Amino acid sequence: MFSLFYCTDNLRDKAMLMTIYGGGLRGAELVSLKISDIYASSMRILIRQGKGKKDRFTILLQTNLDVLTEYWHAYKPKHPENYLFLNRSHDKMSTHSVQNVFNKALLKSGIKKESKTWLAIASAIWYNSFKGIYWN
Repeated sequence: MFSLFYCTDNLRDKAMLMTIYGGGLRGAELVSLKISDIYASSMRILIRQGKGKKDRFTILLQTNLDVLTEYWHAYKPKHPENYLFLNRSHDKMSTHSVQNVFNKALLKSGIKKESKTWLAIASAIWYNSFKGIYWN
């Protein structure tokens, strides 16, 4: 599994994949993340208007925070609406672009799974593992 993170071409892709897996995010939730949604002090990520149009918090793993910090310093993403992950034109990424990053990493890693199914399963595992845990 972790080979998926380390076979990516760039730091942005690695940060995106780690955030999806570590926090159990959906693609649409990832592309909607804003810089202010990362709470490093309490190790959590705010998901705005996720499934069911509800806001929720998810965990931020230390490894993920380290990669996000490295990404932030290297890319210094700047967008009028403060999106965290931007495309090459410095606009908000599309979910299609995230899926392409994932499929490319999947191919390079040699993992033989259907990407959409795997991504949904990974997200569901993490979400259900921490369902009912409330972060203050």
